[in-house]
Amino acid sequence: MDEKTNSLHPALDDLRLIRQVLDRTADSFRTLAPSFFRMGLVWLVYALLYTLAVAPDTLNYLVPGLSLSGLGAYFDLIQWLRVPLALYLVAECVLWQRKKPTYAALSRQIVGVWQVLLLLYLILLALFQWEVSSIQSAAMVFEETETMQLWSNYAICGAFLAFLPAVFPGFPLVATGVLLGERVLGGLGIAVTLLGGLTVLGSLVSTAGAPPLLVYLLTAVGLVSAFFQPAALLLTAFRLRRRREGTPPAAEESTHGL
Repeated sequence: MDEKTNSLHPALDDLRLIRQVLDRTADSFRTLAPSFFRMGLVWLVYALLYTLAVAPDTLNYLVPGLSLSGLGAYFDLIQWLRVPLALYLVAECVLWQRKKPTYAALSRQIVGVWQVLLLLYLILLALFQWEVSSIQSAAMVFEETETMQLWSNYAICGAFLAFLPAVFPGFPLVATGVLLGERVLGGLGIAVTLLGGLTVLGSLVSTAGAPPLLVYLLTAVGLVSAFFQPAALLLTAFRLRRRREGTPPAAEESTHGL
């Protein structure tokens, strides 16, 4: 009897330790959720403004009978709103970095993935946007042969810009889905990556003579792509907030089923 009692105490201590680790992980997830929600909400406001500026002209082009009006007159101003948006996102990454020591190990891994890929996304976006602006300015003064090469480079930059949603949020969603066993996040990440590839196709393929259905599909994906990042951040915030301890959702559902 004494032997059983003596072996039971270490087992209980191990269970308490495991419980403490799980509780700390759950607290880390709940602490992370508000930052994901804030970033998603701010980005959503920009995405809405951008869509209101771009969508009416795009729809008017696709359907000549329409005469929609939006915020197209403020398109340049809305484009410049990317600067304060980027600065805000960098500030959130800095806050993440400062709070990292207080997070559980799994939460630190998740934050690290989102940090690195978000900063990489912002850097690549700035570089390709700057190159596109430079090409547009240079095309006005160069000769025709040089201009053709410039527009070829312009198409390549446009393809890279179209693929950036796969870098963020596609890749971090897939990584988070793998780390947490979150099928929803992982599946969304794969879908965003595939749609990013489809958007690249739309930026490279000429719409002249293309089937109308293909034109409509590529145009719709291009418009919806503005919401990839805010939707991913908001959904991740929701999934982190509802998680209990470190148990993957699939395991929780199977447990409830038993």
